[in-house]
Amino acid sequence: MSSQSKLSKERLESNKGQNSDLQNIIIKNNNINDFAEDTIEYFEIAKDLQNILKNCSNLTNEQKSEYCKSQRYFIKQYLQNLNKKI
Repeated sequence: MSSQSKLSKERLESNKGQNSDLQNIIIKNNNINDFAEDTIEYFEIAKDLQNILKNCSNLTNEQKSEYCKSQRYFIKQYLQNLNKKI
């Protein structure tokens, strides 16, 4: 095998490594974006539930309890996602 063909083969191998690195970076960025969207969504839902509890005076105690349980769940999800990020 000539030295020129060896160099060409090495360049191809090098490019393959760079492409896979780039693909890994793209995948990681997509996962981070999905993570951020989920985290924001959990926080927004918890805020919406708080607004319902605050502004709806016609809720029974049982309904308020259910809203509080739901809000607690979404806050926990939000905090768990924040902990994963750190």
